Amino acid sequence: MSIVAKKSLGQHFLVDGNLIRKIVASLEPHPGDPVIEIGPGTGALTRSLYARHPDMIALEVDLRAIEVLKRDMPGLDIRHQDVLDVDWGGHHVGAHRIRPWRR
Repeated sequence: MSIVAKKSLGQHFLVDGNLIRKIVASLEPHPGDPVIEIGPGTGALTRSLYARHPDMIALEVDLRAIEVLKRDMPGLDIRHQDVLDVDWGGHHVGAHRIRPWRR
């Protein structure tokens, strides 16, 4: 299923496989660090992240994209939330509680 980006959500879908590989390769989380993707869209980057970090969380506001993610990656922890409304202290990745950061 292909979805059209909504300007009202500021959506831009990443499709360049080479760029996706470079982004994923550049990530070096420490053991126990949570991996959270904000706005995974239809999952172009998510697929590679999820393969390396199976306890990751994906935060998505668009129900159309969530439908695609659930179909393509049924084990992925997808949360239907706007990142601006997230209670970071209430989230867990695997056994690790996410600590809020300071601005």
